[in-house]
Amino acid sequence: MLSQPNPKVFKILCLHGIGTNCEILKLQTASLRQHLPSGCTYDWYPGLHPSPPAPGIREAFGTSHQCFSYFDGSAKGGMEAVDKLADHLLTHGPYDAILAFSMGGALAATLLLRPDQQDPQVREAKSKIKSVVFLSSIMPSGWDELESGRVTFLKANRVSEENKIAIPTVHAWSNKDVHYPGMAKQVMNMCKQETRVEVKHGAGHGIPSVQGEASELAMVITHMLERL
Repeated sequence: MLSQPNPKVFKILCLHGIGTNCEILKLQTASLRQHLPSGCTYDWYPGLHPSPPAPGIREAFGTSHQCFSYFDGSAKGGMEAVDKLADHLLTHGPYDAILAFSMGGALAATLLLRPDQQDPQVREAKSKIKSVVFLSSIMPSGWDELESGRVTFLKANRVSEENKIAIPTVHAWSNKDVHYPGMAKQVMNMCKQETRVEVKHGAGHGIPSVQGEASELAMVITHMLERL
């Protein structure tokens, strides 16, 4: 009897949204992860700043969850959050993918778009990320703005072609997103066209969980992972 080959292992770092937590993200991504390769392993990266629950969280997951954000809303806090993520990548990476929802996507994009010409440590941290799955991502902050003490959304038209995110990316977003309309598409346009894939869904500012949408997204993610 022939033995079954061991499934290929894919190491994935998971970043939650603002006003949620890792346990909620596990529930939000349960249907999606069910369709991903069995060899996927998941690291859940927690925010540390207490935050009010995001809209709909209490209704969907109850009132017992303590919710968090990755930063305190200040420019200094934003820079510290990016530095902490970079430190985590240097210590625990590399990762085949970052699976990032909402604010988690903004955090990952802020790091990947951060200038690194004069900072080899930042450059090394970025190299620990092989791909990103942006799930209803919100827009990142511009590093120059953060250094100037301002927290503003970075628009895609301010990212030059040479500075766009070049690693493979998947962008799952919805025209029904009423909380952050258009932001996920802005993030998509900060990534190089030849290495990005767009997947539209009907979950609003959420993660596809109905059978057909979850399996379709998982198929696209799996295809990306297998080509790394």
